Amino acid sequence: GTTIYTYQESTGGTGRGWKSISNINNTLASGQGALVFVRGDRTLSGWSASPYPAQNELTIDYTSQPVNKGTISPAITYTNTNTSADDGWNMVGNPYPSQIDWNSVLKTNLSPFYYSLDPQSGSYVAAQGDNLIASGQAFFVQAIAAGPGITFIESCKASTGPVNYFKTSNAVITANMIKDSLNSDMLKIVFATGANQNYNVMEDAIKMTNSVINFASLVNHDSVQLQYNRTPHLSNLFDTIKLYAMAANGNYSLKFSGIADVDPNYTVLLLDAFTSNTQNLRSNATYSFAITSNAASKGNDRFKLIFANTGSLPVKLLSFAVQKANNDVKLNWSTTNEKNSSHFVVERSDDNSTFTVVGTVKSNDNSSTVNNYGMDDINAFSNQRISALYYRLKQIDQDGKETLSKTVTVSNSTFNSRHSTLSIYPNPATSTLVIKSTDKSSAPVHIEITDAMGKVVISETSGKQGDHLKLDVSMLQAGVYVIKYTGDHETVVMKFVKE
Repeated sequence: GTTIYTYQESTGGTGRGWKSISNINNTLASGQGALVFVRGDRTLSGWSASPYPAQNELTIDYTSQPVNKGTISPAITYTNTNTSADDGWNMVGNPYPSQIDWNSVLKTNLSPFYYSLDPQSGSYVAAQGDNLIASGQAFFVQAIAAGPGITFIESCKASTGPVNYFKTSNAVITANMIKDSLNSDMLKIVFATGANQNYNVMEDAIKMTNSVINFASLVNHDSVQLQYNRTPHLSNLFDTIKLYAMAANGNYSLKFSGIADVDPNYTVLLLDAFTSNTQNLRSNATYSFAITSNAASKGNDRFKLIFANTGSLPVKLLSFAVQKANNDVKLNWSTTNEKNSSHFVVERSDDNSTFTVVGTVKSNDNSSTVNNYGMDDINAFSNQRISALYYRLKQIDQDGKETLSKTVTVSNSTFNSRHSTLSIYPNPATSTLVIKSTDKSSAPVHIEITDAMGKVVISETSGKQGDHLKLDVSMLQAGVYVIKYTGDHETVVMKFVKE
């Protein structure tokens, strides 16, 4: 189908409205606007069936020979049909390789407003000189009388900061961990369209180790420390980025900048799991803390950046942690901004697919403070053949609406000493995943792989324990998967990442 249109104001000839170009090699006059459909990459896996995959980034290059400069006056028309709201609309475009100031454009018999399409909302937005017009941007103007004219001149060009047109402006959070004026470390988190949530060598900068302070964000299940973390724009109701903080015992502070550039629909919280403190970084971007001899005061599990959509969730889940104690599992979670909340349902699984209810905990209903909850799952590891357990929370509103938390995992620390050792590699995997067990049983094994939604994507029985089993995972989408290995003497559940 047609992918490029121009707009005709005149009612004569073929009539007013959108007009398809007749040939892809047609030339547009300088200053003429066009509507262009941008599809993205049709070679992405899964393109042919709904739901279609999220599109990757796309860059459009366009050229002019020579580059436009000087005075440019595209032709515009005015047709009076006695319906003023419909008459006089012309689509023009910024002809220069520079943003322009609408106030400096020469106008004759035109409305003082121009109308541009906001690609994020899909709506037309009127402006009267309070915004700059991006290079290459098309927009509508309305002629209000016969003999209209519009002229772009060199002095229209503006030299202020760049104007984002199609792309979403990237919010950048800079955070510093500071000991004193001589010792500090920093990290950056960049929210960018099309970014990979896991480590990507072309997008992210690995953290290099310092001698005094080491501060980083964590990805790939906390296995990779990043100093520069390029991550997708916020799109979930609740997102979390874990931070790594390591230094000698002493007093430190965290200072954040760029919080104001984060999507205003999200509250940005810093959670200190060691002290159970939560701070809203939009109101106070500096946080003081101490590192002590307690191992929990540093490392991977103390700090989290939490992005909570303030207008959507009835409950903001700040943290959810599980810990094995003998055969029991202790569960603790904290919330804030509870509105019309009824109770929590704790669910457990041994394969990260089928969950059963462990118990329920009544919520505090309406509360804007931090609320701490806990529950013990008694004898959860009574079956020592289980290598790990998976837990999730189901929050129930007063009206019965349900919201699921992310799943957290607790490992059976006594499993490896009683059973064979299972290893999978490479992890992350690209095309082939190798599975090896030290058990020498001749019995066949069953392999089952599920995706993040619990859907079984690979299921097969083959080989015998102790073999190097090779699985083709090339057809899987990038993401985190759970592999369930069932042999003659054991069932082991592990995670791996598909790149």
